Amino acid sequence: MGFRTAKITTDLIERLKPGETVSDIGLPGFMVRRQKGKAFIYFVRKFVRGTRHYVTIGEHGVEGWTENRARQEALLILASLRRGYDPAAERMKARGMPTLAAFADSFLEGHGLSLKPKTLKDYRWLLKNHIAPKTQDGILKPGCLGRLKLDQVNRTAVAALHKKLRNKPRTANYMLAFLSSLFSEAQLSGLLSEETANPARKIKRYPERHRQRFLTEAELDRVGEAMSSAEADGSEDPYALAAIRLLILTGARLKEILTLRWEDVDFERMCLYLPDHKTTTTTLAPSKVIHLSPPALDVLSHLPRVDGNPYVIVGAKANSHWVNLQKPWVRIRQAAQLTTKTLPDGKIENVRLHDLRHSYASIVASGGATLVMIGKLLGHTQPLTTLRYAHLVDDPLKRVNDKAGYRVAAALWPLRH
Repeated sequence: MGFRTAKITTDLIERLKPGETVSDIGLPGFMVRRQKGKAFIYFVRKFVRGTRHYVTIGEHGVEGWTENRARQEALLILASLRRGYDPAAERMKARGMPTLAAFADSFLEGHGLSLKPKTLKDYRWLLKNHIAPKTQDGILKPGCLGRLKLDQVNRTAVAALHKKLRNKPRTANYMLAFLSSLFSEAQLSGLLSEETANPARKIKRYPERHRQRFLTEAELDRVGEAMSSAEADGSEDPYALAAIRLLILTGARLKEILTLRWEDVDFERMCLYLPDHKTTTTTLAPSKVIHLSPPALDVLSHLPRVDGNPYVIVGAKANSHWVNLQKPWVRIRQAAQLTTKTLPDGKIENVRLHDLRHSYASIVASGGATLVMIGKLLGHTQPLTTLRYAHLVDDPLKRVNDKAGYRVAAALWPLRH
């Protein structure tokens, strides 16, 4: 899903790619988006007086909608919004209170630009599979939460769905977060009053089990030996091996390494400047900086570049990046004889690629880094996310404490030391 700012013209509209959105450079808030098919939708998206507004204008080429007519309609809508009149809310009220499913669809349509692609995908999955599942005929299933009118959804109904998902605590809790956002938006848009209780709040979340597997130094040695052996006999692609090494050396997320472009690599400043993962109207400034150690720079400097391919981890197809690193990692993991864990349900838990990120955090913490430093290196935006590594910081603290204790003891009891 792409987003850019430009002058909206008929020629530009006809050249849009599926999922691409353009905000008019001369009339902020006036936008056009090409849907997955061939439909081009004009709409207004504006934040006015502390409230987000999303108003659909019409489809290009349908019912007489042209770029000029849509622009004039956008001017009227924006003027109405500044006067405190919300056309979208009035339309919805005129149609009656929408169902939760209908409002959720509208919410995702209007906020698709500001949500991370993965968040948008996850929200749609929750809607499709749990909140508003449909029959094969495309009709909402009886008894599902999505069939209720917004003002009919209460805490009891939400709690019942939450309880139904108790065997999937992360899904259950994530569903509450999504519903809470939906009802907050309904209040902001004026559809529900501010006094209306948010039915997704004050429901106790289920405890979640966070997987944390850290490779020991001995295991890292075996992983290194396995990769060196595969490199020597040519049994693994050099780009796959480089990706695994970069994951260990930087603590970056898998997608960040696989989609890394050479233009994002700054050898002089020893950093990766990653573009924003959200599709927003912000500047070109990166949202995340990953610091590179000399060994990480060495991995990058020895990777051959392919003419015409902008990616660092080159894929099998022309001008593409590597897509699936699981198979190479499984072979390396097996060669390194990394230990597995048998869960209570009998399932086997192997070391994942994401565990390399945890291992990096463990190494950084053992070197004396604070939680703030670990959070910045990993690119966490929320301090609570970094708290899962709090116990790792205890080891260097213990060493410092032991050292201080011995120094004090030497002064108190010089003959004993």
